[in-house]
Amino acid sequence: MSYGIQVFDSAGTQRLVDNPFWVLDMFNNVNGSGSKTYSFDASLFKIEAIAFCWKYGTTPSFKISGATLTYSNASSLWFFVKLTAV
Repeated sequence: MSYGIQVFDSAGTQRLVDNPFWVLDMFNNVNGSGSKTYSFDASLFKIEAIAFCWKYGTTPSFKISGATLTYSNASSLWFFVKLTAV
């Protein structure tokens, strides 16, 4: 079984093929370090962290191992956790 979407531009050219995803979690204004473990079957799904706002001059870091997300060097960090099928 397969899922996905197809996106075409106005000329009919295919631009992107992507798998659906679910927003599993959302973090806002996070500082420092931390981790969170989620409950899902890691053989069927994977998680990714998508950062979209942080303090200028800092570089947040993420590590994902199975169903555990660890973040560090967060300064006014906003991010969401995306769940996708493997």
